[in-house]
Amino acid sequence: MRSKAERDQRWHQKQREKREKHEQRELRDAQTMAWHDAAAASGQKRYLVRANNGELVSYLPEEYGVWRGGQGPVIRTVWGWAVSTATLLFLNVVMILAILGSARENPGNLHGGLWFGFALSLLILVVIGRYLVIEAKATLLRRQRGLPTPSGTPMLAENPVPGNYTR
Repeated sequence: MRSKAERDQRWHQKQREKREKHEQRELRDAQTMAWHDAAAASGQKRYLVRANNGELVSYLPEEYGVWRGGQGPVIRTVWGWAVSTATLLFLNVVMILAILGSARENPGNLHGGLWFGFALSLLILVVIGRYLVIEAKATLLRRQRGLPTPSGTPMLAENPVPGNYTR
């Protein structure tokens, strides 16, 4: 069993280490923000985002990928977009089969509701397929350049200060 003095000394040591790590992170964040501001001033369009590893990173739009904001569940990976695309593709095939089956049963009817649902689903499939391609290219670029995956939405402030971000 440790004495109170030893416990206090250990606690103070941990607090010093935490403070040092925090100061180092603030320094890295300030350096990243300065570099980001310089790149933005030179005309580059960049997003300043907290990455999955906790570091602040400045991404080009093609490195960032698909927007990760919004409410509700957000798809953040290529595999998520691939599963969404495959699911919607399956739904479109089922709708085509339903339209063909209904046309066989009632040859003279227009089946407008099924056609409308199919057209809407096809439009959504095109959008999701486009997002899949964008995220796949961004993932490939990030791997080639050694960048971590973004964790959330870009900071919208013009000149954010350390600690002024939510992720």
